[in-house]
Amino acid sequence: MHWVTGANGNQRDTTLRDARKLNLFPSVTGILDLIAKPALTNWLIDQNILAALTIPRVDGESDEKLCRRIKHDGREEGKAAAQVGTDIHDAIERVWCGVDAVVYREIALEAVVAIRDYTQDDVWNTETSVVGDGYGGKVDLHNEHYCIDYKTKNITDEVWEKSLTDKPPKLAYDEHCMQLSAYDKALGGWGRKLVNVFVDRTIPGRVIIHEWDVNMYDRFELLVKFWQLSKGYSPETQQ
Repeated sequence: MHWVTGANGNQRDTTLRDARKLNLFPSVTGILDLIAKPALTNWLIDQNILAALTIPRVDGESDEKLCRRIKHDGREEGKAAAQVGTDIHDAIERVWCGVDAVVYREIALEAVVAIRDYTQDDVWNTETSVVGDGYGGKVDLHNEHYCIDYKTKNITDEVWEKSLTDKPPKLAYDEHCMQLSAYDKALGGWGRKLVNVFVDRTIPGRVIIHEWDVNMYDRFELLVKFWQLSKGYSPETQQ
């Protein structure tokens, strides 16, 4: 449950207190928030640097206030990127389901074509909710052979050109593999191929596919235990 209805009748984000009351499982991504994500951290730093380069200081403004405005601007850029990512995810799902995508249609169509070309599969399950041993989540795309998760990025010309060589850029990190491994395990653990699909946010057809040659469920399992210990909450033991 991403949201619950508050006492005032309005929807709000689900809290740990709600989880304890309703016996909810933490999400895979929430558990993975416990570990550092170098690529995301670098991107967030870049957004703050860009904000610092473009935001003028107001006359008489203190360094502290200027820093707060820079951080706020950087966060807003992150929120905007996250919303675009959500919209592209939705568009890709609509294409798989045979429903016309209103926004990001061409980007979604090209992503679907790239996945079909890579996997040579046409039968898929989309946005499947799963529950594993102490966690839950939603799988972007899967069948009996593959478990796939989409990631949206700004793929620069340099990165795109390098992806076409025999030395592609590093876009996939361990947390991505742990996420897919957790989903595969929750789906039954049949040894599906774990695949990240990186989709450019603006240029249709810029799709980079990374298939993992390892499974990292053993690492994720330790994170689940660490999450439970740090939160003092193990949903599978609650009555």
